[in-house]
Amino acid sequence: MRNCMNSGYRCEITGKNDRKLSVHHIDSVYLFPEKIFDKNNVIVISKDIHIDFHKKYGFQWANREKWNMYVKETFGEK
Repeated sequence: MRNCMNSGYRCEITGKNDRKLSVHHIDSVYLFPEKIFDKNNVIVISKDIHIDFHKKYGFQWANREKWNMYVKETFGEK
């Protein structure tokens, strides 16, 4: 919950104030279990963006490279 509070309850991609937020692990906890509590490995995003990302890239094999590619392709340069 602290991450959501730190983001001002806003999606860090769109900047929209959204009640349906998710905390996304940029590098999959499956691949990088040591990063499960790393605050530099999470981002607060809308639930819709979170679902869309994982539909495209899955859960276990998600990583920073795929996340950056998704953001660029979906939202342009961020």
